[in-house]
Amino acid sequence: MVVGAAALGMGALVGTAYGYVTASGTGTGTGKLGSLNAIVVEHATGTPSSNLFPGSNAGLALTLTNPNTVTVTVTGIAQNGTPTVTGGTGCTALNAAATVRTLSGLSLSLAPGTHSLTVATGAAMGSSASTGCQGATFHFPVTVTVHQ
Repeated sequence: MVVGAAALGMGALVGTAYGYVTASGTGTGTGKLGSLNAIVVEHATGTPSSNLFPGSNAGLALTLTNPNTVTVTVTGIAQNGTPTVTGGTGCTALNAAATVRTLSGLSLSLAPGTHSLTVATGAAMGSSASTGCQGATFHFPVTVTVHQ
């Protein structure tokens, strides 16, 4: 009787193991990619991270806020309007010849939250810049392109 119960118990275990190994199932699923929220450029400006000189480039300092729950990649930065110039003597956006270089093909990760970053050689000053622009500060309106 004990041997019979043991054999019956072993048979149940083997049957269970076999059922587990060969189990299968089917089903369907759907998903939808949500849309990204717009990246916020704080104050909508970039500022040179060092002094600009006629015929030179400087880093472009930006403060960006990613309101999404996922990391995005900054792929491009471009000037979006006339820069604001303060300081200098008679320095204007026209005679300063200061611009944001159009940058594409970037791959800068931007995690959720607010971040300060500097894009090397992002700002430029033309060689024809007025000497009255010495000591001036420039604020550039920019457009930032991002991808998930």
